[in-house]
Amino acid sequence: MNKSSRFALLFILLTLLAIPLHAADVSDLSYDASGDTVIITDCDTGASGSLIIPGTIEGKSVTSIGEDAFFECEFLTSVTIPEGVTSIGDWAFDDCTRLNGITISGNVTSIGEGSFYCCDDLTSIIIPQSVISIGANAFESCINLTSITIPEGVTSIKEKTFLDCWSLTSITFLDNAPRLSFQAFHQVPTWATVFIYEGTSGFSPEDGKFGGFSVVVRENPFAGDTDKDGWKDETEVLFGSSPDDSNSVPVFELKLNVLQGDQLELLFPGEKGTRYVVQASDDMKTWMTLTKLIIGQGKTVSERFSIAGGLGFYRIQRE
Repeated sequence: MNKSSRFALLFILLTLLAIPLHAADVSDLSYDASGDTVIITDCDTGASGSLIIPGTIEGKSVTSIGEDAFFECEFLTSVTIPEGVTSIGDWAFDDCTRLNGITISGNVTSIGEGSFYCCDDLTSIIIPQSVISIGANAFESCINLTSITIPEGVTSIKEKTFLDCWSLTSITFLDNAPRLSFQAFHQVPTWATVFIYEGTSGFSPEDGKFGGFSVVVRENPFAGDTDKDGWKDETEVLFGSSPDDSNSVPVFELKLNVLQGDQLELLFPGEKGTRYVVQASDDMKTWMTLTKLIIGQGKTVSERFSIAGGLGFYRIQRE
């Protein structure tokens, strides 16, 4: 190692030693609570690890992440943004180079310009369904970002939004094609793939590409799911939730129908990915599993059994 290299290394080490690192918590945050709600305005750059931003501070709801609020918080690895937040300000997480996890609340409508600029360790982002605006340069130079999902409310991709995202190879659009601005995907690999769903429009140029990338059409997972909350409309209606409101989902309950021919039908809402078994008992003490494992798919599960020997008792167990 030559003299200049040793000097550079020493400088870096001294710089790191000068920053007192500590586990991140709410005490690291600065905020403006002068109004009816709270705006997060700053964070101690020595905060490290995971940070959960509280939903309320001083009895007021946190509704905004301010401009430059987490600028150069390079030791944070994950940040959870509370449900009350509706906007992420310009350059809010600029140069958070170790940030590899970000949970964005379902109520955020606006992601500001350069908000995740140079977040080197971000690899995958699904933007919450409520977002309608993503600022220019928002994800510029997120060099390890491999996939991004764009919700239906976003109708345009601004200038240089994904500039220099060298690892981005999967781009999913949940609705019709947005308008692409200057260099929106500049320096993204040419072999990246755009994934769209059946029934969307604007992705069908003669050369079969969008934004210069190959387009793959997938079966629409939201068919019959108006509010796109993962629950089929018919299940929401059957179990008393609204198919037009993504915040209204079926409450778990068991419905029974006695059918002709000594048949009993059990109906219950099967949450996607959740494992269930149906059990029966004569005395509510000893239970026998009636069916193989059931994997919920976000719709009504229907199971039928013979009740020739008597109705008995039934229950659904989550595994």
